[in-house]
Amino acid sequence: MRIAELAERVGTSPRMLRYYEQEGLLTPDRGANGYRDYDCADVRTARQIVVLSAAGLTLDAIRVVLPCAAVDGRRLRACPAVAPELRGQLTTIRERIETLRSSADAIETYLDTLEPGVPVSGARA
Repeated sequence: MRIAELAERVGTSPRMLRYYEQEGLLTPDRGANGYRDYDCADVRTARQIVVLSAAGLTLDAIRVVLPCAAVDGRRLRACPAVAPELRGQLTTIRERIETLRSSADAIETYLDTLEPGVPVSGARA
């Protein structure tokens, strides 16, 4: 199958599929015309990458975890590198959440201190 069809099947863009290939996560065959030709294994791998990415894993983490992904991409086999990688990803995500909470608190404080009736620069009427 061609790249546009694969992108539609797995819920991503052709550009992302090319990026996954560039990163060595996907390795489709090439036809004599140079077009990528994706098979069932590529569909499964692309779907796993999309699911893992949606879970917040970086491509580096996906590279470690992908060989241990179950066919549906939602479960992982107990490979030695998986647990430490996932723990590291979880720590990073929790740190980002805390940073976003702090940012949200700061914005709420700014909103609370807006002077009534004073237009904000650049705001539309």
